[in-house]
Amino acid sequence: DTKDSRLNLKELRRKVAMLFQHPDSQLFKETVADDIAFGLKNMNFPGKVIEITIKKALATVGLDPNDFFYRYIFSLSGGEKKKVAIAGILALDPEILILDDPTAGLDPKGRGDFLNSIKFLHDKLKLTTVFVSSNMDDVVELADRVIILVDGKIKMIDIPENVFIKREKLLSYGLTLPSVVEVVDELIKSGINVDEKIININQLEESLFEIFKNKNREKEID
Repeated sequence: DTKDSRLNLKELRRKVAMLFQHPDSQLFKETVADDIAFGLKNMNFPGKVIEITIKKALATVGLDPNDFFYRYIFSLSGGEKKKVAIAGILALDPEILILDDPTAGLDPKGRGDFLNSIKFLHDKLKLTTVFVSSNMDDVVELADRVIILVDGKIKMIDIPENVFIKREKLLSYGLTLPSVVEVVDELIKSGINVDEKIININQLEESLFEIFKNKNREKEID
């Protein structure tokens, strides 16, 4: 409850950080180093500590500090801007990261690189990550748990496999299905007996491999 007088909002802001959908709404300094340093300076960190923290944050999101430290923000690609925005957040050492439609506007390569960065933060740094997205492919790749909201009301809370098995219900909410789920449905229609609970490409590859391996074995027996 943010209206609770006992709540220290300054401390809360340190623990919870948000990445905006459009990084240009978040990056407002001229260079990468100046932008990441902004929050640290407000917290009165010494200059040397700020420099070390900036370089560490850049390296964490996969940007070489030697290349990006003095780069102008306007010279960065969309994916690089998002990574710099995350570096600025990481420099403040939050416990929770909130992402708003994280891959919006990114090309396939930029999307892949960015998702890998988010996975690293979650898996290796144990940073709790909450993200809002209408892109079900992103949900499949990132989420351990899914909450479906419709008109501000919670309709489902479950693991991804249990959410995406409810195809009709999701479509009735105006949501699209993940690409792999659509492929699975087409395979089932064509007579290939894959598990309808498959939601990602690795699961699909393993399933198809087993199916074709078993078919080859049957041919050898015949």
